[in-house]
Amino acid sequence: MKHFVGSVLLGISVFFSPLALSLSYEDAARVIESFPEGISYNEVNHGYLCEQLAIAKLSEFYPSERILGGVIYRDDRRTYGELDVLIVDRNFDVSHVVEVKCMKSYRSALSKAQSQLDRFDHYAGRCDLKYVTPEGQLLDCGMFQNEDMFLLSMSYEDALPYGFDLSFDLTRDEVLDLIHEH
Repeated sequence: MKHFVGSVLLGISVFFSPLALSLSYEDAARVIESFPEGISYNEVNHGYLCEQLAIAKLSEFYPSERILGGVIYRDDRRTYGELDVLIVDRNFDVSHVVEVKCMKSYRSALSKAQSQLDRFDHYAGRCDLKYVTPEGQLLDCGMFQNEDMFLLSMSYEDALPYGFDLSFDLTRDEVLDLIHEH
């Protein structure tokens, strides 16, 4: 399995440059407006918002792929982790796992994202585990056995220099402005 960190993803970074597909502030506001009732977020805790912005961004870039969020992997006794965003290709293989982290400390956020990706890398494709969507759908373990799977980290635009692989085109300040406006 491939695990890319920072500038190693030069080819992907070019595709995610502002000149390519870009998630605008207005697009992000529409993402917030589409949230189901009861979803709460604030300046400190806005992980769900960032995950939804990541899904919106990746959906633009991969319009013909299936984008899934919030898939957990577990056995009958415990949950081992949650996968923030999955990109599933036309062959029903997971091509990308994206860990989204939005924290005030970009270094801490990257460290946590890398730790979660490393843990998943250890368990990826094990068929003694269940991979479950938020809706309760069981995913086939074979989807996670792709040898060419990319494990990526994603955060605010201004977190990229700290080593994140991808961003959803908004800075931390812009995300906080969105929170204050909605």
